[in-house]
Amino acid sequence: MNYTKLIKILYLADREALRRFDQPITTDAPFSMDNGPILSHIYNHIKVKEEGGPYWHNLIDRKGYDVILKKRAPIGELSPCELEIIDEIFQQFGHMEVWDLVAYCHKNLPEWTDPEGSSIPISFEKILKAAGRSRKEIEKIQKETKSFESIQSLLSVE
Repeated sequence: MNYTKLIKILYLADREALRRFDQPITTDAPFSMDNGPILSHIYNHIKVKEEGGPYWHNLIDRKGYDVILKKRAPIGELSPCELEIIDEIFQQFGHMEVWDLVAYCHKNLPEWTDPEGSSIPISFEKILKAAGRSRKEIEKIQKETKSFESIQSLLSVE
């Protein structure tokens, strides 16, 4: 699959999970880039051979603009709800050509900002606002996220 298309589908899945469950699937950092929103770590793993380490490169290879799955990745850490969202997003967007998907993202994702050749972080707050969440709901989600991050750091959980 074209890696730009893959990154858009993963972004859309994260966005939908954030909309439905107040948290994304990948926990990656979203950014606006010229061709629409991306997930920064996944983008870097694909674009830069040294990124991602042996785990990533044992599973995924890049040939030109395509990524190839070398072997089936373990999905044990994904919940049934997350798998359902990924399936739904792929059913909705998987048939689209890459540049049609880029155009869709530019036109339909209000959180995307044209970075004019650079990149701009997209906050979860901006995504939630675009999904119609109220200021009060967004503040609650941000508070819960900060609490979770504090617990993770105390427990040294990665």
